[in-house]
Amino acid sequence: DGHDNTGNKVQDGTYRVMVSAEDAAGNKFVKTIENVVVDTRACKAFVTAKYEGISPESTTGLQAQVFNLKLSVNDGIKNWTFDVIDDWGKTVWVTSKTDTSKSVPKEIVWNGSDSLTGKNNLDGYFFGRLTVEYEKGNKKFLHHLSVLQRYLNFLLRQHLSSSVLTMMVLMMIFILSLVQNVLEKS
Repeated sequence: DGHDNTGNKVQDGTYRVMVSAEDAAGNKFVKTIENVVVDTRACKAFVTAKYEGISPESTTGLQAQVFNLKLSVNDGIKNWTFDVIDDWGKTVWVTSKTDTSKSVPKEIVWNGSDSLTGKNNLDGYFFGRLTVEYEKGNKKFLHHLSVLQRYLNFLLRQHLSSSVLTMMVLMMIFILSLVQNVLEKS
């Protein structure tokens, strides 16, 4: 549990753990576990899109989106996946670790294609999503846009009156604050 035999937190590092027991009859058991790693570094990840929009079939405009990826902890990665999703959360394009180093690239370029059909004629709003799983058990999963931003983009395309739009945005902010409070308490 990351504590020594006196209850103090141990420093990050690699340890040898020894477990021993002796029963009333004098039977003894000793087991040593080597290379137990304690790593308490917070794992944060950031995804940003370089452009607000692209036009994959254009001959003069931006034909690809560049997603910039940044991690606070770059070592000890078990696996990672980056996908592009639509407004409804459906994956339209995906890539994952391709080398034995398991390092996450600093940027990923998406040409606007659908990985199922290979076509570049996708139309709509799309979001980059990074999932990183560390060998120590941490798993980071995030979008380049927050849930609130995605919801706002969806509402803006619905051509709602300003009063209805304002009410829906306020409801969403309230719901997200409730969810955040629950997550902070757990």
